[in-house]
Amino acid sequence: MVAMYKMSWDDIRVFLAVAREGSLSQAARSLAISQPTAGRRIKALESALNTRLFDRLPEGFFLTRAGTDLLPVAESTEREARAFLRQSAALDTGMTGRVRISCDLSIGHVLARRMPDLQSALPHAEFSLDASQNSADLMRMEADLLIRQCLPDSANLLSKGLGTATYAVYSTAQYEADLSKGNGPIRWIAPDAGQTNFSLNRRWIEDKSKSVPHYLAGNELSAMTICEAGSGRTVLPDFLGYQNPNLVRLEDSLPDLAQKHWLLMHRDMAKTPLIRAAIEAITQIFKSAPGFR
Repeated sequence: MVAMYKMSWDDIRVFLAVAREGSLSQAARSLAISQPTAGRRIKALESALNTRLFDRLPEGFFLTRAGTDLLPVAESTEREARAFLRQSAALDTGMTGRVRISCDLSIGHVLARRMPDLQSALPHAEFSLDASQNSADLMRMEADLLIRQCLPDSANLLSKGLGTATYAVYSTAQYEADLSKGNGPIRWIAPDAGQTNFSLNRRWIEDKSKSVPHYLAGNELSAMTICEAGSGRTVLPDFLGYQNPNLVRLEDSLPDLAQKHWLLMHRDMAKTPLIRAAIEAITQIFKSAPGFR
């Protein structure tokens, strides 16, 4: 018989993390706990269930038949727990607390500069900004608000348009002066081929230059830094280029590269006054941001 009283939600969270990561260390990292703690949780759960959930192999942790059978039940428990947390948060009528914002690196660079505006709009709130090319999962409550270039694919997520980012070619005045003196061919800085978010930028550069780029960058901030050093030309969103005094804009906006940006949130979280106020404050920031239309 399973000793239900010995199990806890923390044990189930660790079970799910190990099942998804296939590694005790990576699971511990994803949960911000120590590896020994994660190991103890798995042992506690297996002891409570009186069954082995994972095969420990040199290649990693693999679910046993029992673990595979329990996985959908654990995932259902996780969904219900998160729904409980979201709906309980919606009951909070206060304007204090933390607002977690997730966005890509480029938007994060701009939004970080406007944090004083957010703090002014919500002086008693605490803002957490996670800028990464990896999108946070709103369904798993990894963030409260998500800024991305695509609409949500879940009926439980809501979206609000923030505007369209325009793109143009940027360089430095010195590099262009050297080119005008006949010092070498035009060098281009493009996103790495593996960066699917910027595939249109790379394709435009390759079509324009009729050759492979001279420099590859993992993201737009890296491309901007390489360009700023006088290494060549690149394509940047105007919201980055406009704010960099060391760059010059060479051409009109490139309409084929324009990208719409959306603010996404879970419909339960959108009911809370704090999140609604944060949505309005972020919307106003983008309305006044250079490089958006």
